[in-house]
Amino acid sequence: MLPEVACLSGRRYPSRTPRKKFIMRTEGTLWAPLHREKSRSLWRGGGVFFMGTTMLNTAVAWQILGLTGSPLMAALVQTSAFLPMILLSLPGGVWGGIGGRRKLMLLCYRAYAVFAGVLAIAALFAPDPALMLAVTFALGSCAAVQAPAWNASTVDEVDHKH
Repeated sequence: MLPEVACLSGRRYPSRTPRKKFIMRTEGTLWAPLHREKSRSLWRGGGVFFMGTTMLNTAVAWQILGLTGSPLMAALVQTSAFLPMILLSLPGGVWGGIGGRRKLMLLCYRAYAVFAGVLAIAALFAPDPALMLAVTFALGSCAAVQAPAWNASTVDEVDHKH
């Protein structure tokens, strides 16, 4: 039986072509890992973490620029946030391989939360550019140490059959 089509007058006529259901096949594509709940959770958490880190670095740079008026001090925020990536990513990968990736990531996220709290309190009650840069360096260190473990965890979640 063919599906019916309504015209402007409201009468219904049989359609000449049967309707086909559109089914998107994701097997063997870039979207296949997102069908697994663990993989989706990992990507959602990573998205929230990286978006929050970007917003935090922007806010600290803005705060330091407002306090000092120096573009150099504002640029040092990005240096203090990303210099640990160069210095600590390799040791972070080793620590994640020896002690367990999940344990390392949870430890880094806890430390990150503590340092973010310290930064928030410092920004509210005693805004000091040197302290803010030091805490930003500590936050960057946490991100640098956990990054290899996070990257390796995303690879583990991908189905290697396709």
